[in-house]
Amino acid sequence: MRTITYMSLVLLLAVFLVGCLTTGQIKVKDHFGGGVTHNSDIYSYDLDLNTNTDYTDNKDKIKTVDGVAVVGVVKNHLQTELQAEIYISDDPSLETVEDITDPKQATLVFVSPTVPGNDSLVIDWADGLVHMVNEQAVIDQLIGPTADGMFTIYAIGNTDNFNFTYKADVVVVLTVEL
Repeated sequence: MRTITYMSLVLLLAVFLVGCLTTGQIKVKDHFGGGVTHNSDIYSYDLDLNTNTDYTDNKDKIKTVDGVAVVGVVKNHLQTELQAEIYISDDPSLETVEDITDPKQATLVFVSPTVPGNDSLVIDWADGLVHMVNEQAVIDQLIGPTADGMFTIYAIGNTDNFNFTYKADVVVVLTVEL
């Protein structure tokens, strides 16, 4: 009887270990910031993860998206405080705040903490995770039947008048089959 119990435990442990050893986590990072954005000249960046080998080598093996965050530095060039907002869209030709904030054309995915006037704010991984909104819109760009890993990022402010610099990365943590 003990032999059967021990064999059952060994078999259960083997199944558990094989399951744990067949998946792993990878981090995909893409730099998108560096431009100044203001009301009359909105910063945009065409993100194509197909140029990132971490993504392309594992695209067909992605099991889950475990985290999406925007990390970096926002520098506010005006005296009034603001929150930086990141929108994504499949349309790379949006030019106005009205176009970008139209939910039929783009999706809000990130709202920064408040950036004081004439100051900078560092956004780390924890802050980046907490301030993500509509994360599913980003996930849908990465996995699923219509995912192609390509979209345009738009950076605007939440005030009528904004002027700031974004130096940031999009960081995605994925669980993949090994």
